[in-house]
Amino acid sequence: RLEIGRSEDEDFQKQLHSVLNRVDSIRRV
Repeated sequence: RLEIGRSEDEDFQKQLHSVLNRVDSIRRV
């Protein structure tokens, strides 16, 4: 269960980074 929780946290962080990157790209344009 701990391993699954860690993987979920990593996925959440990846999604967060991707969203931030999209926001930055939109702001630049």
